Amino acid sequence: MDQRAPDDMPDLTAGVIVFDNAMNVLLIKQKKNGIWSFPKGSVKYGETIYQGAIREAFEETGLNFSLENFLTYYFDTCHKKKNYLYIYKLLLNYKDIPVRITEDITDFMWISWWGITQQLFKSYHINLLTTNYLYKSLKH
Repeated sequence: MDQRAPDDMPDLTAGVIVFDNAMNVLLIKQKKNGIWSFPKGSVKYGETIYQGAIREAFEETGLNFSLENFLTYYFDTCHKKKNYLYIYKLLLNYKDIPVRITEDITDFMWISWWGITQQLFKSYHINLLTTNYLYKSLKH
């Protein structure tokens, strides 16, 4: 059963999509289910969607995000949830971005945006929201 904090809004999630300066994208492996996704989670009552996204990203990766690196956001509905992902491009190489393993994740990886192929989807269990974003973005 999915355990939620009593102050979570179960139908609203928010998180971040992080690119480095060479267009590598960050994926994390969630501890609770072993699925790869962008850093995200439930927004709490009293938070704005943006505040929830930044908090979840910090809780899962240890990274802080500022508006100076913000590009845009992506919205999708999956499993009857409203999902917002704020897209950031950091001006560093991924090797210089200090992602840390936290209690919410078991692993992370940086994948070249230009090298994402169907093999990625066959090799990893990927969250539906992440899959939707990747498919829609790669079509353009």
